[in-house]
This record gives sequence, structure tokens and C-alpha cells, in this order.
Amino acid sequence: MSNEKYDDRGNLIYYKTSYGCEVWNEYNENISDEAKLVHEVDKFEMVIQALSYANDGIEKEKLEPFVNSAKSQINSKQLKEILDKLLQ
Repeated sequence: MSNEKYDDRGNLIYYKTSYGCEVWNEYNENISDEAKLVHEVDKFEMVIQALSYANDGIEKEKLEPFVNSAKSQINSKQLKEILDKLLQ
């Protein structure tokens, strides 16, 4: 397994350990329960950011695609419950 990867901008990223590379691959491929949860938390944070923008005056209609996209990708019962309360 190579210890080099590229980020979204094409910059080379080196991992100091094979474990770091392993964890990154696990996250990137979304293969473990932990990786899936981290992806869902990332989507959850996207909704929180959209709500923050709404509080700053951005029209809610413009933010709906972000919220709907995030909601569709969250499967955790606990995160869904919190999300529903935030969106009331």
C-alpha cells in the first residue's frame, strides 16, 4: 500500500505511517461503521452550516438543496432525531 495520496486539488499528501494511510482509505471508501458515521456527521454539519447561513439572512429556499441532500444521506437514528429537532 502506497503512503502517498492526492487531495482534491491534486496536492500530494504523505502519510507518516501505514496506519494513517489505512485509516484514510477506510474513510475514503466508506467501508467501516466508523467511516460511515464520520460521513454522516459531515452531512449533519452541512445542515448546521446552512442553518447558520439562514440566520445570517440567506434565503432558506437557496439552502434547501443542501439540507435535503444532507438529510437523504443521514441514516443514524440519533442524528436524524437531532436534525428533525433543529429543523422544526
